[in-house]
Amino acid sequence: MTGKVQHDVRRGAALLVAGTLLVSVGDASVKWLRTTYPTYEVTFIRCLGGLILVLLFLAATGRLNALRTKRMHWHMARAVLVTFVMLSAFFALGHIPMVEVEAIGHAAPFFVALLSPVFLRERVTGHNWLAIAVGFLGVIIILRPDPAHFHVAHLYMFGNAIGYAVLILIARLLTSTESIFALNFYIYPLATVVTAIPTQQEWIAPTPVHWLLFGVFILCNTSAILLFLGGLRQVDATLAATLDYFTLVWVLLLGILIWHEYPDPISTIGIVFIVASGIYIVRHSTRKIDESIVQTTEH
Repeated sequence: MTGKVQHDVRRGAALLVAGTLLVSVGDASVKWLRTTYPTYEVTFIRCLGGLILVLLFLAATGRLNALRTKRMHWHMARAVLVTFVMLSAFFALGHIPMVEVEAIGHAAPFFVALLSPVFLRERVTGHNWLAIAVGFLGVIIILRPDPAHFHVAHLYMFGNAIGYAVLILIARLLTSTESIFALNFYIYPLATVVTAIPTQQEWIAPTPVHWLLFGVFILCNTSAILLFLGGLRQVDATLAATLDYFTLVWVLLLGILIWHEYPDPISTIGIVFIVASGIYIVRHSTRKIDESIVQTTEH
């Protein structure tokens, strides 16, 4: 039995790490596409494609009844947040290194810890306050007001991290009555409609090669969610949240190989602070981490 459990944990960890790789490939696809297409169009195509893929998956597996809900107002609140999270992340990917986008996005755990007393009435321990402070310091280091480094996209990603943290906290309020499929499905319809309006006004018809790249992007991000769900069935969610930091490794490597994006020494220090504080918080949470960490790959 012990051997089987260990095998399941290894398999679950492999699924989660594979999911982080797909997220990173999706990020690289967006960065490439953003040189030609505006943020709204990339977001619209992503949301429409994700909506179609999730519906097909639920229909093929006979799980459409998992979308039943009595808390649609909360889903709509999450959809508004997801729209901002996607737009800010895709805008940032077009202007700053991928590893900085993901590093600031991964500041979400200490915003979750910071906001938990308000949303969930959870107490934050002294050690977690210290980790939050270290994480903030890391973000400030990356956001430093150096004209040669700073871009407004850094601020967008700061807001992105806060928005993503609120998404997680709202999901924790909903997990007692809502399925993980409902949580991931209802983020798409509103975001698709909202981004369709400006997209219609400045539509740039993608080339066949770029349609293929859009397909890779949508497939990678939607498949990543399924891999995360599969991994969470076999791995403790705290370990899953820790393994999510593998995304930073992949985007660093892809950024160097494709765009020669080498983080400067000061930004590297900030990234280390964010990663260290985030891993500490998810591994010393005052509340058992649950499936709500799997919301959207756009963080």
